Amino acid sequence: MKEKKRYWLVINYETELLAESEEEACVDIRMGNTIVEEATVIAKELNSHDDWKKLINQARIEARRESSLNIILKQLCYKMKDFSLIFHGLPTDLQEKVDRLSLEDLENLSIDSLKINSLDQLRELL
Repeated sequence: MKEKKRYWLVINYETELLAESEEEACVDIRMGNTIVEEATVIAKELNSHDDWKKLINQARIEARRESSLNIILKQLCYKMKDFSLIFHGLPTDLQEKVDRLSLEDLENLSIDSLKINSLDQLRELL
């Protein structure tokens, strides 16, 4: 049997639920596998010689970046009525520009994307 490795997982999932209490809402979300299917999951292997704090922070940042990009894609899909973005992602030229954004700029873009109605408007904003 292979030796097991240690991993740090960051799972980022946000949703709104109707429930009578916080406890009921937490139980309801844990009952299914919706979180696993729709969550942003980042895994980092933790070696004994690694700086664990640094790896954990990197995983958190990656999860926030991916979640912000998912928000942008979902908003654009909804506004443009083109859901192919969810499956194929942004065109290469836009993706390269987005990849160069800082985390703060990317999170701000997820808010600004409420005003964007087309990929051309996104290009102008970037």
